[in-house]
This record gives sequence, structure tokens and C-alpha cells, in this order.
Amino acid sequence: MTDRTNLLILGEKLPALEDLLCTDFQLHRISMTDNRGKQLEKLSHLIKGIAVSSHFPIDRDLMMRLPHLQIIACCSVGLRKDFSVKLVKGVESRWGSC
Repeated sequence: MTDRTNLLILGEKLPALEDLLCTDFQLHRISMTDNRGKQLEKLSHLIKGIAVSSHFPIDRDLMMRLPHLQIIACCSVGLRKDFSVKLVKGVESRWGSC
């Protein structure tokens, strides 16, 4: 067992970013197969954050499956301000750029 924060990685693989994140976070990646729901169910109680790359939808259903979700990091160019994170209690939306 690790004391690092559990982070779910979604979307395109970004090896340089994952190499950087793995020093401070316990990274988890789920495949985009039919059993995605079962994979997510096994991890749901652990995940406190999501790091997502471009073109991967984060919707209310996904966020509601992660009861300890506190932060979503979007590693992409552009983001819709009406992002559904506003719909989930306890997950704050803040906007910035790098």
C-alpha cells in the first residue's frame, strides 16, 4: 500500500507527463473496453483525482462513480467553461492556464 494520492489517467497516453506524475501519485489507467465500468468500480474508492488528455469526455456519470474525487486536471488545449464538474457536489471548478 502506498501513501501517494491515487490519480486516474484518462485519454491519450502522455508518457512525459505520466513519468512526472508517477513520482508523487499512484497512477491508474483504465482501458476503453466494454468492461470499463467494472474496472472503474474496483478503483472508485481510491481515486481522488483525474488527469485527462484531449478528447476524453468527463461527464457527470463518471464523476459520480468517484466518491472521493477532489480535482480534475485537463492536459489539453482549450476547455469548455460549461464543463459538467459544476454539477457534482464537492468538486470545485477553477480555471487557469499554463
